[in-house]
Amino acid sequence: TPPDLSWALKLKVLSGTQEQPQVALRIQSSVRWISDTLCSQDTEAYNPTLYRRGLTGSRYDLRMTSIQVLLTHELFRHVGLHAGVGVEEIQARDLWITVAPAPIVGIGSHVLDLGRELLLSGFLSLTVRLDSKFTLLSEIQSIPAVWPNIDAVKLNVNRAYVGSFAVRYVLLQPLAFDGGIVVRTNPYARNDVEMRLGLNTLLH
Repeated sequence: TPPDLSWALKLKVLSGTQEQPQVALRIQSSVRWISDTLCSQDTEAYNPTLYRRGLTGSRYDLRMTSIQVLLTHELFRHVGLHAGVGVEEIQARDLWITVAPAPIVGIGSHVLDLGRELLLSGFLSLTVRLDSKFTLLSEIQSIPAVWPNIDAVKLNVNRAYVGSFAVRYVLLQPLAFDGGIVVRTNPYARNDVEMRLGLNTLLH
């Protein structure tokens, strides 16, 4: 699958001080349509209810655009609070749904244009710098959750939530090692928890 390329523009609206947060506006959009494909094994693993109803596969294209107001404020000397709220537009097209046996919809039901959905989006994160090497990172954010609807031959779009907690260790500027856990909730599929480890480049 090709990478999900996107562009983003961030504009500072108000500079921050000790008394007030920095305010910025961020606009982000997919460069092109991204295809998402679910095979029968994916459906069985993430949504057993639809699998038992016969959903054996689906494919659709998505394109997302979001605009958010961002707030950043230093609560204390080593504690930073970051928040954002905005609107996300989800465009969908070219939906294929396969059901077997197929009394509900045809074996290869196809809808070319699925229109647009608007969702409120937001995030809240906290960073605690313990010393020059260690930083604690925690965040909760909303993301779109998309899943095929085999009764109406469309896509259901709703909000899901992702929470994370991580520890960052600066190996040698600008290289840092991150390790932590990520918890995802999903109204259409099973929730999941995963551990992530990564090596990042810090740019200031």
